[in-house]
Amino acid sequence: MRHPLTSAVVSLACAVALVSACSNAPSGQPAGEPGAAAPAAGQAPGAAAGSPQPNVPMAIAHGSDVPPQHGVPAAGDASMPKEPIAQPAGGTSIAEVWANRQALAGQTVTVRGKVVKFHAAIMNRNWLHLQDGTGQPGDGTHDLAITTNDVANIGDVVTATGTVGVDKDFTAGYKYGVIVEGARLSK
Repeated sequence: MRHPLTSAVVSLACAVALVSACSNAPSGQPAGEPGAAAPAAGQAPGAAAGSPQPNVPMAIAHGSDVPPQHGVPAAGDASMPKEPIAQPAGGTSIAEVWANRQALAGQTVTVRGKVVKFHAAIMNRNWLHLQDGTGQPGDGTHDLAITTNDVANIGDVVTATGTVGVDKDFTAGYKYGVIVEGARLSK
């Protein structure tokens, strides 16, 4: 018969190993997003050095009801559009997607905006953030996360057509109040 303390020690050892494995990325990579540079002091894990990050705890920044979303450039950042970007015929502004996200859930939308953040090949898709000069930086409704198989550069103005997802939780703190998934991009 096993001693009850043996089970507790084994459980503790497994927990320590799991935490250690989750916090240490392979090949000398820092913890966070694959390919991410080590975060600067005060930056969220997975943030590239020099990329602006809101001074918001990660759990709050990822909350489905509390924008801003992961990696949203801080208000006033130079990468943000200075003037609203015109939407194509039948297009929806980013502020409108946020305002009507429940009604748009599962629907196809087209948005046009400036790429302010891009991460390639995470969870078998590329992730980008668009801003079109609408919405409020203070509540994060100026920024929209997009997933796609296409590639864009930061600073590009692109049109994205994809399916609206609401309250998506990709685990590890990556939650989005609204996201456009499986988008096709055009310039």
